[in-house]
Parts: sequence; C-alpha cells; structure tokens
Amino acid sequence: MNEQKEYTRLFNKKMMKKFMYVLVMLMMMMFAEGKGVMAQYDAKAKKILDAMSTKYQSIPSFSANITYTLENKEDDIYESFEGEIGIKGEKFRLVAIEQEIIINDGNVWTYLVDENEVNIDTYDPEEDDVTPSNIYNLYKSGYKYMLFGEKTIDGENYDIVDMSPEDKESDYFRIRLVISKNNKVLRRFTLFAKSGNHYIYDITEFNSKANLPDSYFVFDINKHKDVEVIDLRIDN
Repeated sequence: MNEQKEYTRLFNKKMMKKFMYVLVMLMMMMFAEGKGVMAQYDAKAKKILDAMSTKYQSIPSFSANITYTLENKEDDIYESFEGEIGIKGEKFRLVAIEQEIIINDGNVWTYLVDENEVNIDTYDPEEDDVTPSNIYNLYKSGYKYMLFGEKTIDGENYDIVDMSPEDKESDYFRIRLVISKNNKVLRRFTLFAKSGNHYIYDITEFNSKANLPDSYFVFDINKHKDVEVIDLRIDN
C-alpha cells in the first residue's frame, strides 16, 4: 500500500510539473510582445491569434479555473484534476488539491499538501524552454497554423486554430487552440503528443480584473505550520 501511495505521489508530481511548464508556456505566449514577421500560412488564423495576443497583452493580471486532463485512448489512460491559476507578467501561481506551485523571481516553489513539504528550486527558463523569447518564437515563427473550424461550447461561439511545429523533433505534432469569437479569450487548448497522449486544458471563470497583488505570488512559510522546507537551489 505504501509503495502504491508513493508511486501515485511521484506520478502526480511528474504530471503536475508537465502541466505547469506547458501551461506557463502557453499563457506567457499570449502575453509575449515582440517585433517580427510571423510566417504567413493562414491569414484568417493569423488574425485570430493576433487578436488573442492583443487581448492578453492588455491585461495586467488574471485568474481562472482550469481543468487538466491527460488521456490516451489506446493505452486506456485518463487522469484529470482541477485547480486555480493566477498570472501576472512572468509570475505564476497554481493552486490544486494536492499541490501549490508558484513561479516568481527566478524560483519555483512546489508545496505538497499531504506531506506539508515545500521544495524550492531555481526556475531555469533556458533549460525548460520557457522564455519570452522562445515563447515568442513558438507563436511567431516556430509553427505553421491554420483555421480548423468553429465550435459552440455552452452557447458561446469559438474559433479553432491548429498549430503544427516546424521542428520535426518536437514531442508534439499539433496544438489546438479554442478561442472565443466574442472576447478572444482562450477557452481550451489541447496538445497532441507523438506518444498518443492528449493534454487537454479547459479554462473557465476567467477574470481579467483580478488585480492580483505581488504578495499573491509569494509562498508564506509562516502560514504553513511545521512545513518542511527543502531547498534544491545550488546557491542556497
């Protein structure tokens, strides 16, 4: 039983790390500003992506509920969890039932609720391929894109844009974005991996007026009694 519990804990940590970096990558991509020429593939898709990017660049901070699902029909895999996210510039916070993750000032704090343990590590965007520059390239030049179609969810109309990486070594062969026709907010995105895994992110209760203070993106050790702090940074 203990071995199974440990396996589940490690699996959840790994899944949450994958979730975190992919989510930050996509969200920061929408905030990213830059000057350059996007590869012209589908003019309609470009117009939608530009409108979405402009929308998010105009928001100082926002919060939302998010549901993450990992599914692989061939291997009969289905994992899902819900959480709340907050983003302000390059600051990020995810609050879920089992974990809380904060990225701020070059550090990532991962709080494991059941263990009452927080791991502090250096957030290395170069290593994790999550930088404003890389994200800008992802959106601006690293992908082909096309308007796939339209869809109605809960009575609201959405555009569906597919992006495919030009890099044949990429783990993903498609990223599908579902973008509101009305307010240009991203409602859902799905990453299709070559392994057969589908990573699905549903975003609801989007609040563009959250006005999140900087203190929201700080892990306060004093609010967690007897928490075990594990500092994994090289210079700590």
